[in-house]
Amino acid sequence: MADPFIPEDDSYESRPQYASPLMNFDSSTLFALLLQFVVGIAALYYALPSFFTGLLFLSLITDLSTQIFMLVWGILPIVGIVQIYFGYHLYKKKPKTIGKAIITNIFAILLFGIAIVISAFEGLLIPYPEVILYFGMNFLLVILLNMASVRTQFESLSGSYQSESYQY
Repeated sequence: MADPFIPEDDSYESRPQYASPLMNFDSSTLFALLLQFVVGIAALYYALPSFFTGLLFLSLITDLSTQIFMLVWGILPIVGIVQIYFGYHLYKKKPKTIGKAIITNIFAILLFGIAIVISAFEGLLIPYPEVILYFGMNFLLVILLNMASVRTQFESLSGSYQSESYQY
């Protein structure tokens, strides 16, 4: 005989699980997810202050390489925001996010590569080695997102994000 004050096991409410807890990810998938956020924040950290400072002295800039550098600094914060956006979508298990995230990260690699080349020709690469670090982080992220185990886990999670339910 069931006690009327103690709920039965089948009296729970089922709610859809929209975001995966971080414990559901493998280590390489979790590293790729966290690195997606980190590279976006790094792009903002690197380019945004320099871009605003460069805007103040825009009329003094006559060198072509500095103008290209300013263009790279202007595009990198936008790319950083998009990288954070795709990191959020990877976390929320939205379908078809991996391909777009890879394209955005390749674009960031190209922008950081341009910054490295211009810095090397201007003699600024030795005082600013973090550009190479940001380039390497984006390169590592593209490699991680192309790994079969990471793609499989993100795709298996994204394909079933609406059909899963989490029991409380």
